[in-house]
Amino acid sequence: MLKKTCVLLVALLSLQSGMGWAAAPKESDAPTAIAATPAKARAFPFRGKIAAVDQEAKTITLRGKEKNRVFQITDKTKIMKGGKPSSLAEARVGDEVGGQAQVAAEGKNEALSLRLGAKPDPNAKEEPSSPQSSSELTN
Repeated sequence: MLKKTCVLLVALLSLQSGMGWAAAPKESDAPTAIAATPAKARAFPFRGKIAAVDQEAKTITLRGKEKNRVFQITDKTKIMKGGKPSSLAEARVGDEVGGQAQVAAEGKNEALSLRLGAKPDPNAKEEPSSPQSSSELTN
């Protein structure tokens, strides 16, 4: 009896695959909205020296070993100079810069953040205010 059941089961399975009993895709089986949306662009670091600044197009061009790279500056780009907020107007050819960027939908490099000037030394201490003499403290 067990042998006949196994043979019948195998026969049914082979018929199903041969006859195309597999369910046709339904509209509800369509990819979800999450799968249909493009993945969020990943940020990548950049650094270099400015080769050109275009105030009208709001771009900076960095010198490269093989080719230059152009970064689009947007209203969302956070620009800093010396640890303080700044603007693209402060950027000069030859300045050392760094920051984070992502590739925008149009294929352009879009700067998320831009640091103008050399990278600050995290170990550098601010100059202390003038030391007070012990006589100033007692008075």
